[in-house]
Amino acid sequence: MTASRGAPGGDALRAWYDLLHRRIDDVALDEAAARVGLPSGIGRWNLLDDATLQTLVARVLPKRAGRVLDIGCGRGFLGRWLLANGYDFSYVGLDRSPNALAAAARNCPKGRYLLREAADLPDETFDAVAIIESVHPLDESLARAVARRLSQGGGVLLAFPSLESERARRVDASVAAFVAAGLEVERVRVACPPGAEGARGYLDVLLELCREDSDSPLAREIRRAVDCLDGGLLGYDAFVARGTARE
Repeated sequence: MTASRGAPGGDALRAWYDLLHRRIDDVALDEAAARVGLPSGIGRWNLLDDATLQTLVARVLPKRAGRVLDIGCGRGFLGRWLLANGYDFSYVGLDRSPNALAAAARNCPKGRYLLREAADLPDETFDAVAIIESVHPLDESLARAVARRLSQGGGVLLAFPSLESERARRVDASVAAFVAAGLEVERVRVACPPGAEGARGYLDVLLELCREDSDSPLAREIRRAVDCLDGGLLGYDAFVARGTARE
């Protein structure tokens, strides 16, 4: 889930984000997933439902196998989901939070986890790169770095929620960054947002997890998302980008 406008920046954001991941209870997240009817039963700190994720992953891993880089991996949700759905894959998760990476290592032990910023990508090639609801800006510098690490035929999975008032700016900027890097970008049609009923229930559960810090930037962000979802203003955008880096 993306950071709110009221969230701190820089080192303060990093510390706040790490504290958040120390507080999250994965068992509670799994219970939330079951409660809102997500087929996989896998808890997540994002608004992607299983059907939408299946559509996106099928575009970048059509053979159900490959090397995956997850930028802003958080608690390793994607690796855990791939494992539960029978994919044959290697997985590298990158995040700025030690607590998130510790949880990821528990949730998907087959992964390799790197504590670093998105700009510091591993010098390896990947069949699929995922950026799911990341707080990292999707700028041209990151797009070029990602493109240089794609294998022949590899693809990038991009997914993030946005308010209607922000969508054009955010979508246009993200697409432009990857196009400038030499990739072809395909928009994947998804519901707005995917699994809206489940998302509403899930947001309620996430608010419950924030009950000890109800005035935190995160709690305010979730309440804002609930209001926007109820008002039909919260959208969801997803893309697959392919190609080779333009020097």
